[in-house]
Amino acid sequence: MVDPGALGWDDLRTFLEVARRGTLPEAGRVLGVSPATAGRRVQRLEEALGAPLFDRLPNRLALTPLGQELAEAGAAMQQGAAAVAQRASLRMAPADAPVRVTATGSVSLFLAANARRLAELAAAAGVAVSVTATKAALDVAGGEADVALRMRRLPEAGPLAGRRLGRVAFTVYVARRLWDRMGQPGNDWGSVGVVGLTETAWSPSQSQWLDETAAACGASVRLRLGEVAMRHRAVRDGAGASLLPCFLGDCDPALVRLLPPPSHLIEDVYLLLHERRSQGVRAVADALGQVFREGADVLGGFSPPPGAPAPG
Repeated sequence: MVDPGALGWDDLRTFLEVARRGTLPEAGRVLGVSPATAGRRVQRLEEALGAPLFDRLPNRLALTPLGQELAEAGAAMQQGAAAVAQRASLRMAPADAPVRVTATGSVSLFLAANARRLAELAAAAGVAVSVTATKAALDVAGGEADVALRMRRLPEAGPLAGRRLGRVAFTVYVARRLWDRMGQPGNDWGSVGVVGLTETAWSPSQSQWLDETAAACGASVRLRLGEVAMRHRAVRDGAGASLLPCFLGDCDPALVRLLPPPSHLIEDVYLLLHERRSQGVRAVADALGQVFREGADVLGGFSPPPGAPAPG
């Protein structure tokens, strides 16, 4: 008989995420751990149970019959734990505690650019806001954050609710002083080079698209920078062309678009919060919705600055 004390919660939580996502890298991204760490947790759980939970297929992990049973039982456990954590956080949080918002790097930069408007709306509702930029998917159901802004579809089950806030367009930008040396129509990038994104095993990806587009335009990737803010600074400093969200590139007079925003690179932004949210959380969710509605044209790449050179 399996000793219940040998089943660690971190291992169970990781197993459930792998079962949901189908791969270790994707589960690790959501949990904020490496694929190797996720794999070790799953292996530890399998050793405690004395049986495999997944069949290792070439491109994914498929649940075994035991894994399917554990996934069903574990999901109920996870929902129960999340409900307890949410109720505790609502009772323990001071009335004036800021509403915690977690967002990706790109979305956090948009919020920073609209910080005054967000602060005005929050103040009018009598609440404060705290924004954390992270790639890790903080657990809203478990009380790690009050509101999450994610570029992934909303979960179909669990004590969570949400909606799509808007769409973010991306395209390639270069420093204006380099554009002036490129010649017209600016589709030969060999003279400026490219600042790539961090390589990833996911396909398709923004990184893969930029690599392929750079090669087609006669350019090589000179360096890779994973964070949007780092790439923005590098492009401004003349390190090369790179992919940036349109709300960042279009609002910077030192940059020029090299391409219209590709439609397949547009990403949806979703707002996620607990069904049992407080009045303050609802107020912040409404404020975020207002900020995104007001910035829809800029986010979607429809409002390049006046006098900008026509993209190639």
